[in-house]
Amino acid sequence: MKSKPLFVQCDICASSAYNHYFDRNDGQTVVQCKDCGFCYLNPKPDQRYLDSIYKKRSYFKNNTNTIGYSDYFCYQQGNMFWQIMKKKISKILKSKISKCLDIGCAAGDFLQLMTRDGAVGYGVELSSYAAKLATEKNLVVYNKKFEDVHFKDHFELITLFDVIEHVESPTQLMKKVCSLLNSDGLVVITTPNLYKYYLDGKQWTGFTNSHEHLYFFTPNTIKQLLVQSGFTLLKIETYDDYCYPAIIAYYINKFPTKYYLRGITRRLFIPFSSLLKKLNFGHTMIVYATKK
Repeated sequence: MKSKPLFVQCDICASSAYNHYFDRNDGQTVVQCKDCGFCYLNPKPDQRYLDSIYKKRSYFKNNTNTIGYSDYFCYQQGNMFWQIMKKKISKILKSKISKCLDIGCAAGDFLQLMTRDGAVGYGVELSSYAAKLATEKNLVVYNKKFEDVHFKDHFELITLFDVIEHVESPTQLMKKVCSLLNSDGLVVITTPNLYKYYLDGKQWTGFTNSHEHLYFFTPNTIKQLLVQSGFTLLKIETYDDYCYPAIIAYYINKFPTKYYLRGITRRLFIPFSSLLKKLNFGHTMIVYATKK
């Protein structure tokens, strides 16, 4: 008989009541809080083990997606996502950004993009390998845990791209983020969307891949987390890389038959992308919030 998971309280509401939700193929169990609906690993892996994973160079390039990335930097090559995010942020923050903070900045690609427009940018990155790549771009990056970095400054923009599902306590993380954000500042979060599990079932990559993920958010639970941490939710968008129109268009332009493929994109992918966005069923959530 399978042993009962060790007790872990819900990080959002501190409830000790939960139901079994899913058994991952790495032997870890996902449970769902009975009170607020938040899903998380129970028991959680040893934190020292998790920290050691992120410090390895192989986290960014290995032969499998079960831990980390098959090739993070190949994926980032020519990726339009950072350009898209920059445009989205500029539509919300009308004024020029003077200071920004990217938590979990990896090699600093987004941070570099922001500093080109004159912003003073800071990054935090646990991986010494990725942090070194970022500092080689003349970026200010702290190679340590976010909770161990003490900033005197406040920021107009704080970003957490694919970070919140990894940390020991999302609640403690977001409370510190709130304390560092200007009163009129913006926080932007991306994280896998658990709603996609309802479409993909057991094949959802949020469970089959990235076994270092500890928490699994829906639009409802990410809103609960933000509100109790001192934020006002502005909006949530969802997307899939394979049906994001701007990303598809970028790669289509590289093919000699691009005019033919553009027609296919307009007829198939873009309507599908729009439907997923409206229903909040895209694989990844983009969350925008301001300080209360």
